[in-house]
Amino acid sequence: MPSQIIMRNIDMIFTSDRKQTHVLDDIDLTINKGEIYCLLGPSGCGKSTILKLLAGFESPTRGKVTVNQEIVKSIGPDRAVVFQTPNLFPWLTVFENVVFGLRMKKSSPDELKEKSSKFIEAVGLKGFEKHYPHELSGGMQQRAAIARALVNDPTVLLMDEPFAALDAQTRSLMQELVMDVWEQFHTTILFITHDIDEAIFIGDRIGVMSRNPGLIKKEYAIELPRPRTIDVITTFEFLDYKSAILKQIQEEVKTSH
Repeated sequence: MPSQIIMRNIDMIFTSDRKQTHVLDDIDLTINKGEIYCLLGPSGCGKSTILKLLAGFESPTRGKVTVNQEIVKSIGPDRAVVFQTPNLFPWLTVFENVVFGLRMKKSSPDELKEKSSKFIEAVGLKGFEKHYPHELSGGMQQRAAIARALVNDPTVLLMDEPFAALDAQTRSLMQELVMDVWEQFHTTILFITHDIDEAIFIGDRIGVMSRNPGLIKKEYAIELPRPRTIDVITTFEFLDYKSAILKQIQEEVKTSH
């Protein structure tokens, strides 16, 4: 399977008020086409910085970031980002929010209708096209944000703790939504989370990060069959992965004190 995301020898150092903070240390990361890769680790370990480098929001202090065999120098339409907060325009309807990027590209009315219908239905919001964000639940707002990201046909979807602000039941539904959307479109996904269960349920591979400075300490290949439903979290295989990853994180916490 071809590699779609490659990060090599990445260091990231932030400088402010003559103080340097070493955020990432010699990161090497490869994500294959159509893969869901989850980054798991404590706050401050540099997970979101990796996402920002891939999105083109930041440039590394050292090393090279490539997506689709092109060096990342800035933001681009091949990469879409879904944040923890949906960031929908409150004065626009669901339909208008979803097609905002297409309108910026001057897509035809037929394309707006066809593509918005496809992705609004894919995220389970059919019938809510004329609703405004304040009329939607938090989970529905995040569904609209995912549709807005996907409608522009990105080859890579970058998700930065997108369900962290949701209640447990809604979060579970949204995790299943990611599975459903991935089954339909097989978009390459980098998914950042603090939640071990979420990472195992969603991911093909999981990178566990340490902090100060951040590095990918260990990777786990998750060989649970797809399509996955929430029932998988009660299986012995799932619990074995959880036990191994939890042990790794606990060891990291002990050595960092």
